[in-house]
Amino acid sequence: MSTIAENIAAIRARIDAAARSDVYGIIRQLKEEGVAVLMVSSDMEEVVELADRAVTVFQGRINGEFSHDEISQDALTSASFGIGHERVVAK
Repeated sequence: MSTIAENIAAIRARIDAAARSDVYGIIRQLKEEGVAVLMVSSDMEEVVELADRAVTVFQGRINGEFSHDEISQDALTSASFGIGHERVVAK
């Protein structure tokens, strides 16, 4: 029996362009293996490319949650600046 810690990978790194492809490959592989990957990123293109779900934060509070189909660079950027996301996560 596995533990929660064995099934979650937390990734937060500033990586250079040369390593980006390798890191993205690792993230995709982990996802395919059923590992939940918690990624913190301010790179909206990265989030659009890799995320199955996204949460935005504005002024220190969670202000939006996006399903895979709702994730777009425009939607994430607007919500991260507190502009017009209608699915606000309750406190």
